[in-house]
Parts: sequence; C-alpha cells; structure tokens
Amino acid sequence: MKRLSVLCLLLVVVGSAAIAQDKTPTPEPETPQFAFEFPLAHSTAEQIEAAYACELDPEAAEAPDVDLESATACEIAAAALALAHGREGDEEPPSEDEIALFTRLLELNPALTLHLPILATYYDAAELVDAPDFTHQPVVAMHLTYTFTGLGPSNNYDVTITSADDEPVVSGTVTIEGGYSDETPGAPVSLPDSVDSAVVQAFGAALTDLVPIGQQFSTIPCWDYYPDWSVELTFEDGTVVTMANNASNAVGIGGPWQVEIDGLNYMQYSYRFPKAIRDLFHALRLPFGETAAMGCGGGSDPLFDSYPRTGDNG
Repeated sequence: MKRLSVLCLLLVVVGSAAIAQDKTPTPEPETPQFAFEFPLAHSTAEQIEAAYACELDPEAAEAPDVDLESATACEIAAAALALAHGREGDEEPPSEDEIALFTRLLELNPALTLHLPILATYYDAAELVDAPDFTHQPVVAMHLTYTFTGLGPSNNYDVTITSADDEPVVSGTVTIEGGYSDETPGAPVSLPDSVDSAVVQAFGAALTDLVPIGQQFSTIPCWDYYPDWSVELTFEDGTVVTMANNASNAVGIGGPWQVEIDGLNYMQYSYRFPKAIRDLFHALRLPFGETAAMGCGGGSDPLFDSYPRTGDNG
C-alpha cells in the first residue's frame, strides 16, 4: 500500500510539473496508433463482480506466464503488475509486453483497469482509445471554469470562447487572490481578445483514451491542493460535451477527468486533455494555481467509486 501511495503522489507531482510548467505546445504524432476505437463496451455486472473479486499484489516479484487468449482478466492484471514491479525504477516506461497485457486487460474487463494498483501503474502509459467520431468536426465554442485553492493564492477563472473555428473571441473573468499576480491582488486579470483557433480545435482531438465507468466520482487523496475544472465544448453539429474533474486531485492539474457521452460515463486514462488546457493557458497567458506545500495519502479506489456496492466502504 505504501508503494501505491507513492505512485499516486507521483501521478500528481510529475503530471502537474509536466503539464503546468512545460510551455512547449503539445506535439502530436503524425498517425496515432490507438488500440481501440470509441466507444469501448461498458462492463457487465459479471465483469464488475470479477473486478471486485480480483486480488492484486503490486509487490509481486515474479511474473507468471499467461496466454493472452485464454487467461482471465485477473490473471493478466497480475502478470502486468509483476512485470511492472521488475522495472529498474519509476522512470522506466512499461515494456511492450506490459502494454500488450494491459490493452488485453482493457479489452477483457474495463472495470478492472480502474482498480487502483492498475490505474496507478498504467495511467497515460499507452494510446488506448481513439476520439469519438463527432470530434472530427470543428469546435465552435468553449466554456471553461477553473477554481484552485491551496497554501497560497486562489484562482477563479470563467472563460468563454466563441467563433472558435474562425476568428475566436475570448471573454470572461479571471481573478487571482493572494499576491502572485502581477496586477493588484484580487483584481480581475486581463484576457486577450482572441487566441489561435488551432489551440481550441486541439480539444476535440484530445478526447481520447476514454475508458467506460459506471458513475462519475470525486477522489481527493491530496490536501492543500484543490483544483476544480469544467470544460464545455460545443461542436459544429450542436453536440455538447463537458469534461470535468469533479474536484478530484489524484492526477496532474486535477483529475481523473470524466465525461458523459450519449448517456454513458467515461474516464480519460491519459494526460491528453490536460495538455490541451496547458496550451490554451499558455496562449491566454494564464497561470495555473500554485500551492506552497501539499501532501497525498490514502484515497479511495476508482473501481469502488465508479461501481459502488451498497454497504461497501471501498
């Protein structure tokens, strides 16, 4: 359990550093090779029960031999974690064998990929699920809200971008309380009148790696670090989707991110959407919230949060 707490803290600290501090626009691969098309089927009641029953040991040192075609999802998950345990350090990326096991696990039982040992090990490890078909059309409008509190300044942003597929028009209010702003603390921070349309259009392509979940949830394992996000995207045909972290702070600048599409819920299993936000904030000259100190520990299991059972405390 100690290793899981460390991994979760790394997801926050490393993810935040990579997203918030890097000012370089996100490079996109020429031809992303996603393992699956959207949408993946949601887990059945039988699969959810199997995920609950699967006991995983992140400290297992020996990887069992498994056949990808005949092994159960739990056996594949155990083999993947054993291979991960054999890495030389936290900075070593997953091997091709690990990725093969993990993608097979996602195919067999998406619910099990939400189990904290798996999530903490394989979050943002591979290109999993292509973006929905409706993202192939332009984004015509965006509405973003962001609040942040911690040990230091507090941020309160409400930004709207219209005509996003032509000559974007930026409006809204941005306030930073606490003295880190170059302007008077507590006074509204000025926004540019416009932004490059490509920065907004990138949000459609960033709706990748959406893994099925039961219900949306909030997980807050960290203290003195409280981001809350909502990003509403309107597409050319009128489709509207809202990505939100539901005040969760387990991942990067806030997350995991969740969305409802066609009445079903999904969680993003990567940093793709936060990186699009990073590029937008750079273009708008907006800072992310900062805290002088923070810590993480404990926390709930997203599997249990997403598929709660009556009387279960996770």
